Amino acid sequence: MITISPAQTISEWQPFSFSVLTLTSGSNLITSSLQWQANGINISNEIASIYSKAQGIASSGDSADYRLVFSGSISGSGLIGVSASLSSHLTINPLITTQPSSSAGGRAILEGEGVVFGGEIISSSIAVSYHWYHSQQAMAGETNASLNIQPGLFYPQLTGDYYLEIDTASGSVTSNNLSLGVIPQGAIIEPFVWDKDQWR
Repeated sequence: MITISPAQTISEWQPFSFSVLTLTSGSNLITSSLQWQANGINISNEIASIYSKAQGIASSGDSADYRLVFSGSISGSGLIGVSASLSSHLTINPLITTQPSSSAGGRAILEGEGVVFGGEIISSSIAVSYHWYHSQQAMAGETNASLNIQPGLFYPQLTGDYYLEIDTASGSVTSNNLSLGVIPQGAIIEPFVWDKDQWR
């Protein structure tokens, strides 16, 4: 019986490693070999008890079901015994390198002003899709890396948190929240005046 490391989820370009946890066989196995497979296909030259990729090498294309195949000749029979571990899935999510930022710089905007949210991710190995969310709800048609709300289209009900979801065939990731406040037209904004005497 062979068991290997359990399923893993990482971000793109992060290291990963699968290794043998247990390997038991009958005493009549006199020679043996190991072979790592991804989605049932042999991985070239990966015949050790550990399969890994270092920082900066693993890409979304490495997302797969991994298993280890053990084979050995059976003493006195001329037969070959083959056993394989159960598969462990590796999920690789896209990596956000720069979290989205707001052209408003974190301040509340006046109703009627526009604002742009933008972000950047690394996922050069496979296709990526985007979707913007507002208050946990998907925004219709907002499927670009940036969200551009034109001047004149803002209303107070569009205040709240925004985030970007990035999806690939292998996984998905969401950005940090961006909070937006909108000041209604006609609102009276009183400046704060510091009076040191009232704090004595």
